[in-house]
Amino acid sequence: NKFSEAAAYYQKSLSKNPKDNTAHKNLAKILAFEFHKGQDAITLMEEILQTDSADANALFILGNIYSTEIHDPEKADYYFKKSKKYNTVEDAATYFGIGVAAYQKKDYQAAQENYMKAYKLDSNNYELCNYIAGLYLDKRDFSQAKKYLLHAQRIDSLGWLINFNLGIWYSDAEKQTDLKKAAYYFERVLQTNPYDAATIEELSKIDVSEGKQAEAKKLLLHLLEFAPENYAGNKLLGNIYINEAEY
Repeated sequence: NKFSEAAAYYQKSLSKNPKDNTAHKNLAKILAFEFHKGQDAITLMEEILQTDSADANALFILGNIYSTEIHDPEKADYYFKKSKKYNTVEDAATYFGIGVAAYQKKDYQAAQENYMKAYKLDSNNYELCNYIAGLYLDKRDFSQAKKYLLHAQRIDSLGWLINFNLGIWYSDAEKQTDLKKAAYYFERVLQTNPYDAATIEELSKIDVSEGKQAEAKKLLLHLLEFAPENYAGNKLLGNIYINEAEY
C-alpha cells in the first residue's frame, strides 16, 4: 500500500526533524483520510499549532478532520473560520468547509451562503456542485438542484455521487418522474461503485414499481451478501417474497 509506505517515510523523517511542518501535515492527511485515524492526525496538527497558532493550512486540515472523520461540526466550524481569519487570500475550500459544517449543524441558510461564496471562487469543483445540489434537493427546489447536478455532470460524468443525485432527482415522487432515466443514473453508479447500498435500494424500488421482481430480488440478495443487517434491503426483499407467496 503506497499510503502505508508514505506514512512510514514521513514518520522516519519526523524522527530526524520533528519541526518539519510539511511532513506533519502530509502524515496527518494520510492518517485521517486514508486510515481514518482522526485522533492521531489531530495530535500532529496540534503540535504544529503549539509553535504557530496562525498556520492557516494546519487549521484548515483540522477543520476537515473534525468535519469528515470526527463528525464534530462545532469544532469543524471553529477551525475553518480560524483558518479563514489567518488566510490572506480568499479560498473556496475554506468557504466550502464552513458550509459543510453549517449544514451538519442544520444551519441551512449559512450552508447555502458559504457554498455560493465557494462557488464564485471555484465553479468547477465537482464535489461542491454536488453539495449545492443536495442542499436544493433538501429544500425541494428541483429546478436549482438540476442546474447544479447537470453542471457537476459536465465536470465529471462518471462520478458516482452526481449519478446518484441525478437518479434521486428523476425518481422523486413530488414532481413528474422519469424512472427510466433514474434507473439509468443508478446503474451508472453501480458500474463504478457496485457495493453502494443506497443505490441498490433505490434501483430495486424502481424495479419493483415496474414489475421487475426478479431483477429487484437479484439486486437485494447482492446487497444482503455484504450488508446482511441492511434495514431497507431486508424489508424490500420480505415484500417481494410475500407478494410471490400470495400470487
